[in-house]
Amino acid sequence: ILVASGARYVPRLYERFAATQPAPIPTTHVKRGDVTFTVTAYGNLQGGNSRMLTAPMVGSSKMILTELRKSGEPVKAGEVVARFDTTEEAYKLREAEADLAEAEQQVIQAQNEALAKEEDLNYELLRARGELKQAELEVRRNPLIALLSARQNNLALEGAHERLAKLERDYPQSKAAAKASIDIQEAARRKAKMLADTARRNIDMMTLKAPADGYVNVERNSNTNFYYSGMTLPLFQVGDQIRPGMAVAQTPDLANWEVTAQIAEQDRGHLSVGQPVCLQLVSMPGREFHGKVKVVET
Repeated sequence: ILVASGARYVPRLYERFAATQPAPIPTTHVKRGDVTFTVTAYGNLQGGNSRMLTAPMVGSSKMILTELRKSGEPVKAGEVVARFDTTEEAYKLREAEADLAEAEQQVIQAQNEALAKEEDLNYELLRARGELKQAELEVRRNPLIALLSARQNNLALEGAHERLAKLERDYPQSKAAAKASIDIQEAARRKAKMLADTARRNIDMMTLKAPADGYVNVERNSNTNFYYSGMTLPLFQVGDQIRPGMAVAQTPDLANWEVTAQIAEQDRGHLSVGQPVCLQLVSMPGREFHGKVKVVET
């Protein structure tokens, strides 16, 4: 019994005795030095100085891709990267060119009519001046003819004066009316020409060309009616519909390279522009490349 009681209570007494002893506090010596943080992450390598190629703002709600270079394909400056269907713009161009041709004929007709009107006015002025001169000569005969004939000559002279004065007064207004008619046709011609130029410019804009030497990096098609978390969007391809302003592709060059990576939130405070970066490529094991932080986005 004594042995059993000792085996039961002795460990408890030992635990109580050990609990009353203070635990040792770890200590060390304070030293001054530099603290280095190393932030690592997986990233994507691509060429630098990327130039984005976007769908033009041509007024159409949706455009269809009819030609597109493959992603990663090298291109030279001025080469075609993507092309859109220009059927609608070509139809607008034909209509505008037809309206322009008609407006030009209307301008020529208005100019000819204005010239003819001016000739008529000049003829009427010459005729009125001749009639006035004739009336003045007839009035000179009044002392030699009967009184009734003299009054008729005076009335004829007054009428000739009034007709000439009216023609001279209306002459500027008639010329202004003819010029206004020409200006109206000229405005219609300028409008048709503007529409034709706009259609040509839209057709040119619907062909995307590389602004500099590099390679093609096709963007992902975000023009979708549904989206779920973790969904991988497909790349643009021929036949896709694109809204104006959407990014179709970009053309990075091969002289500069950039790496984009997502950094954890807790490491965001350790990064700043200009810090050195060491890069290791999966395709080139054993080699290291060095660069600097260019942009830190939140």
